[in-house]
Amino acid sequence: MGSPHQPNPGQQVVGSCMPTLTDRYELADVVYSDDAVVAYQAHDRLLNRAVTIELLQAQRASDPRYAQRLVDKARAAALTNLPSVAALYDQHMVDGRPFLVLEEVAGPALSKAAPLATDQAVALVAALSDTVKAAQQRQQLLPHITEQTVRIGADGRVQVLDFGLAQAPLSPAQISAQLGRILSIAMASGDEIPTNTPVRRIAERALAGHYATPDDLLADLRAVEEHAKQATTVLPRIPPTMPVPDDDAQPQATTAWTTETEPVGPRRRRLPLGLLLRAGGVLLLLLVGGMLFRGGEASPTAPAGSAATNAQPSAAATAAAAPVLSGERYIVAARNSRTVRVRSGPGISSPQIASLANGTAVQVVSDPQPADGYRWVRIIADGVDGWCILEALRKG
Repeated sequence: MGSPHQPNPGQQVVGSCMPTLTDRYELADVVYSDDAVVAYQAHDRLLNRAVTIELLQAQRASDPRYAQRLVDKARAAALTNLPSVAALYDQHMVDGRPFLVLEEVAGPALSKAAPLATDQAVALVAALSDTVKAAQQRQQLLPHITEQTVRIGADGRVQVLDFGLAQAPLSPAQISAQLGRILSIAMASGDEIPTNTPVRRIAERALAGHYATPDDLLADLRAVEEHAKQATTVLPRIPPTMPVPDDDAQPQATTAWTTETEPVGPRRRRLPLGLLLRAGGVLLLLLVGGMLFRGGEASPTAPAGSAATNAQPSAAATAAAAPVLSGERYIVAARNSRTVRVRSGPGISSPQIASLANGTAVQVVSDPQPADGYRWVRIIADGVDGWCILEALRKG
């Protein structure tokens, strides 16, 4: 591997130890190296600007295939610019070794910039996902996305330095795992960043191959981010993060989560305990009076008054605290989304089976069941039979 302090053929020494290429590019620190190429921070004397130089390794110069692959990569980059990928300025040759002139390094490598805040980590994956989409649409090979080639600028800008020769095409699942590794590195443990968070668990799931496409990974990240914002600003009593289901309990987490949000609304008031007890007492008196009026006698071993005292207030309290909604008609009125998700059962871990737009009339066919911090009811509407949260409905 070439060294910035040991000039190779075709270089000139400027000053004490600063080599140059073609008497124009002054090489400085090495920013990347593998068995095929070495990359330097450099200065362009002619245009007086900072650049990055990617040079074919000396041991590969005798193999024309390597030189051709580097030139082919330059031609592909010249035809189209991928978002977040460092721009290609020029391509030259020195002693049979091609080299590329690229945009200046934006900032430190991700391996040194980590850990990032949660919103920065999500923005990083979103930017890389856009790069992947553009490469797929233009039928280009993906650049190497590693903790060394991904750079973070001082302004939060994401830059990918396309170092190395073209790699073999990756499947969407392999790309998702690659992004999961980047996310895991970005969320490395720090004093201000909890290690057990939904974003960290999503990164672990991506590394384990649970996401079929990068879009699925990004959708889960967006859902967690949006839910956290709603929980903080709308209903602080709701847990501030959406739980990521365990692998054995929810293998299809990718399909169950979408970029839509679970709208939440104000909870119904419960009757005061004193009022419930007084209502139970009235029912007890009516029951005892009715029995006396019919002339019945209490059992000598279990007085009627004692049995009523033990059972009736509890039943009355339960009926008042959990109103029966079965058979009532409602209208979808999601507060934070245009639609409400309908699932196969009560709870966020149940698979989604449909989405209903605001204004859709539905019939509630069950009483509320609590799960995951929401109240779930079974509904029927337009051929859909499933469960949604009660807070997304209003009386029709």
